[in-house]
Amino acid sequence: QQLNSFLERLQYSSLAWDFSWKLLQTTKTQSIQFFGAVALCNKISRHLTELNDNQIQLVFEQLIQKIITYVSINYKQISVKLIVALGHLILNMMPNKWPNMIANIINIFTQSSNEFLNKHPEKTIIIILDILTILPEEVSKFN
Repeated sequence: QQLNSFLERLQYSSLAWDFSWKLLQTTKTQSIQFFGAVALCNKISRHLTELNDNQIQLVFEQLIQKIITYVSINYKQISVKLIVALGHLILNMMPNKWPNMIANIINIFTQSSNEFLNKHPEKTIIIILDILTILPEEVSKFN
């Protein structure tokens, strides 16, 4: 129980912005990767104000890449958690910082030069549909 309490506090600490990405390396076990995804999702949903606009943009770009990575290796549980994290990021950025977010998200994935997405356009559609499904679910929790 002490370990669980420690891990709970750790994922909300300022260190989580850094260690969550390290835990999301595909060389780690899936449970460690999932903890990294959960920690990142929690930081984005509750502590995004700790970051400036440039850092938020970097998190956004890294998140897009990680989502593509996890979809490409078919780690559904982790990719869904990362899509939820992206949903929180989008909700925190709209409408003031990102007024055309739905169109932009669709363009990011459909116009991607990512080799995997180009070879598997059906995965692009699945990612977009997952994001569009997650947003209404998360917006109800957001307010």
